Amino acid sequence: MNKIFRVIWSHAQQAWVVVSELVKSHTKTSAYTDKRAQVCTSDYFLDKQQDKFKLSLLSLVLLSIFFSSVGLAAWLQDNSSAGSKGSDEGTIGIGKGSKVGHGSITIGQKSEAEGRTAVAIGYLAKTGSEHDNAIAIGNSSTATGPGTVTVGHNSEAKDRSVVLGANAKGKNAQTVVIGTLAEASASQSIAIGADTKAEGYGSISIGGDDLDQTKYNDNNSTNNPRRTTTAKGKASVAIGGLSLATGDGSTVLGPLASASHTEGIAIGARSKSTNEYGIAVGGGATAGKNAVAVGRDSKGAGTDSIAIGNSAKTTGADSVVVGANINVTGEKLVAIGREANSGSHATALGYKASAGGMHSVAVGEEAMINVGAARATAIGNNTVVTVGGGVALGYGSNANTAGGVEGLKQNHSVITGGSTVENGFKSTQKVDNNAIGAVSVGMGSGNKLIKRQIVNVAAGKELTDAVNVAQLKSLTLKIEGNENKHNGVNANL
Repeated sequence: MNKIFRVIWSHAQQAWVVVSELVKSHTKTSAYTDKRAQVCTSDYFLDKQQDKFKLSLLSLVLLSIFFSSVGLAAWLQDNSSAGSKGSDEGTIGIGKGSKVGHGSITIGQKSEAEGRTAVAIGYLAKTGSEHDNAIAIGNSSTATGPGTVTVGHNSEAKDRSVVLGANAKGKNAQTVVIGTLAEASASQSIAIGADTKAEGYGSISIGGDDLDQTKYNDNNSTNNPRRTTTAKGKASVAIGGLSLATGDGSTVLGPLASASHTEGIAIGARSKSTNEYGIAVGGGATAGKNAVAVGRDSKGAGTDSIAIGNSAKTTGADSVVVGANINVTGEKLVAIGREANSGSHATALGYKASAGGMHSVAVGEEAMINVGAARATAIGNNTVVTVGGGVALGYGSNANTAGGVEGLKQNHSVITGGSTVENGFKSTQKVDNNAIGAVSVGMGSGNKLIKRQIVNVAAGKELTDAVNVAQLKSLTLKIEGNENKHNGVNANL
């Protein structure tokens, strides 16, 4: 006997009935079968046919939807109701107190998706009554605005924003928020990472507020105000744990990096741009207004200053330092070379070169000009100038003869008048009230004497010019007698 059955609709009984598989038409068949029809009831399935039918929960739901006698109406279950603007055959509502609109879906108690083709899933999940195509998934999640998407417990998204994460908030139009407690409060801003904040228009914040497992945790102790990665300025970018971009258009990259003013740039752990347009690159680097600091712990604090190198530091305005371990405070200076040092308006070039006097220039390894020696020049390794306006040329030269010193003159010298520049017995004292020291090409005292020839010297012309050996060889002595009737004879040399 045939044991195969199928379910068909009985027009006569207006119900679903189970019949033999061989029953296909109203005509006679060549074989006898059991054609007795039975009403398809739950008792029939459970008592007589449970070994032949195994229906899952999903199957029952689908059967109830597609084979319902009201299959063209909204499908509302568990006291769900149509939204304020009604519903249609594409509406699905499940949950006590839920409200659903045209083509929308709600699943969860008190969930609401009253706009067209909206989705609200979760207890108190809501997309509002005026917002089409919005999606809210999660307990107490809220999506307000067309095309808005929010996923996560107590998450919130507005006006075409996308939010993902528990307690994440997209509080303005077209924001993107990803991460627990992340928040974007300005239009078109982006916040990615737990506890991140994007507060400026068009800003980007990527990071978090926890550095517990890193060496940077000391800066986040309980004694310091709690903060998180934040892009606060308009169009600012903050990337890195606890990084902070406050100025408009500012950019920070690295843990604890910060830029507090307009278009500041800070790249590196703990790097800081403390004023507008400052650029700090390197761990612990700091740059002030219009300044540039590049290198670990470098510092260009003065306005328009430049500091490049490991621990290169300058605090004065318009200063330039290039090299490791430089630390200067003057303004309008240049110091280039490891451990070089320079005072205001001075220039030092070379390893440990030092130009202490104002307007002085020291060039060469360990070339040195004393602090009080203004407008001095030292060129060469280990050259030293100790007097204002002095010049030391060549290795080991020492210029220590100050201006205004009288030259050597024997008692029997023909010229017995006052020593002057013109007669060659007195150096120039001042030019524009600035002392002028001697030029040294060696060192003439102490245990280490250095003497040099000056070669290829042209013949001197003026009284103050140097003479060469050729001029000395051609020197002639002319003695001219002159009769003086009253005072005797004078001899002129």
